Order: sequence, then structure tokens, then C-alpha cells
Amino acid sequence: MPDRKSRVVNFRVTQEEYERLRLASTLHGDRALSSYAREATLLAARSRQTSDLNQIPGAASETQDLIELSRRLSELESKVEGLRLPHTPKEHISAEGKLREVKGS
Repeated sequence: MPDRKSRVVNFRVTQEEYERLRLASTLHGDRALSSYAREATLLAARSRQTSDLNQIPGAASETQDLIELSRRLSELESKVEGLRLPHTPKEHISAEGKLREVKGS
């Protein structure tokens, strides 16, 4: 289960910047501008972290390996979620989303 979003970040933009963000959000397929702004901000932060790490010898390849591993893990989680049987009773699924043995079944 993903972490609950409990923190708020606010920033001001000009009307022109707002219109550009709104258009980009719509073209990206997001229903809410806040979702698009959140994704774009986090992507920029990851990009900057990667850029900063590239200044450290050897860190660039390790960073790329971690990014690739994270991408593959997310892909795998999505595939596993798709394998979950729709008729699996809730009591057979643990809080972590894993199947568990239930006595008498």
C-alpha cells in the first residue's frame, strides 16, 4: 500500500505559467492539475539528484542501476497485481497484499 500523502506544497505561478501548466496537464492526460504538478516536480527533483550524483565518480552508473531496478520493480508489482484472482476472498489476502493460508479453506 502506498504511503498516504500527508504533506502539502504550495507555490505561486503567473497566469501565463498557469495556462502552460494546465495545457501540459491536459495533454499528459491528467484530470487534475495538482497531479500533473506533483509528478513534474518529483521528476525534476529526481533528475536534479541524478545530475548532482553524476559529479561523484562512479555514482552515475550506480544511480542508473538503481533507477532501472526501481522501474523494473514497479513493472513487476503491476504484473503481480494483475495476476491476483478477482474471486480471492479478502480474508485470504494479508495487509501487505500477499496471499495467506486460511484454515478451513
